[in-house]
Amino acid sequence: MEGKIWLNLATPLTLLGVHGYDEPPHITDCKIKIFISSDLDDQTFDKLTEAALRNCFIYNTLNKTFSFTVLFEQVL
Repeated sequence: MEGKIWLNLATPLTLLGVHGYDEPPHITDCKIKIFISSDLDDQTFDKLTEAALRNCFIYNTLNKTFSFTVLFEQVL
């Protein structure tokens, strides 16, 4: 399993200590793509990954906070 994460950060200049910027930085949206090595058929793979997201407390919590997308890709 491997993955990539893309984040959009609002008010990032605060992190760099730029004078005049004092608003707290925060994530506005996130996209995660997870590559899974598997030999499952497509339908079984889709059911497995949907169940994984449905039961993931981290995903379900963050998804209510900001735009949060998780994509799965099966690689052989």
